[in-house]
Amino acid sequence: MAYGSEVKVDVRFEPHQLGEVRGQLTLNSDIGGEYIFPLHGVCTFPRPQGPYNIKGGGSVSIPFKNVFPKTTAFSLKSDHPDFIVDKNVSVLPGFPSGSEVKVDVRFEPHQLGAVRGQLTLNSDIGGEYIFPLHGVCTFPRPRGPYNIKGGGSVSIPFKNVFPKTTAFSLKVDNPCFNVKEMENIPPKKSHNIMVSFEVPSGGHPGPWFGKLTVCRQNPEARSNAISWVFYLKGQRPQSS
Repeated sequence: MAYGSEVKVDVRFEPHQLGEVRGQLTLNSDIGGEYIFPLHGVCTFPRPQGPYNIKGGGSVSIPFKNVFPKTTAFSLKSDHPDFIVDKNVSVLPGFPSGSEVKVDVRFEPHQLGAVRGQLTLNSDIGGEYIFPLHGVCTFPRPRGPYNIKGGGSVSIPFKNVFPKTTAFSLKVDNPCFNVKEMENIPPKKSHNIMVSFEVPSGGHPGPWFGKLTVCRQNPEARSNAISWVFYLKGQRPQSS
């Protein structure tokens, strides 16, 4: 290196705790002697990442890195009840490059439209991380067809997505199919709807088709009522 020339030394700051950090970089040379450069780093809360978009009934996996030199436990919290997350997550040591884990968020809306919220990860030693969430709920898509042989039945899983115990009405549009009324379903709980099929008299070879419609019993909101549709297909017992 020529006399009076300049060289740049890269210094990377990878903190593992919040606050200020002071130190120094020392360069030694047999000819030039010792050079001291004071260093000052500041670690603040990380900026929010996202937003993460989720459709109704879907989920998203949010990647998250632990940069701390030991296993760190984070508490998880959603500020909106429609975004479902675990209570905590433990991440392996990751200093300096980071140890990644994915946090699953499920969106279970109870009304149509857009919902905004945020996921917060918090740790006494790891600090706080915020992930904005954006969910969109549209009308439920029809499901099926559910195949039922004559004299038999089928169990259709159905979940109460509302935040309180709710009563639902069940209706089929073909008398060949019969549905067993169900009791009120607790919030966020599932119930199996039993639908049976009887082959009608006559020589028609089949199959027979029907539709089961499930509606929330809420006379105050008929204009924007949500319904769930399940298509049914009945067949003679010997049909494949």
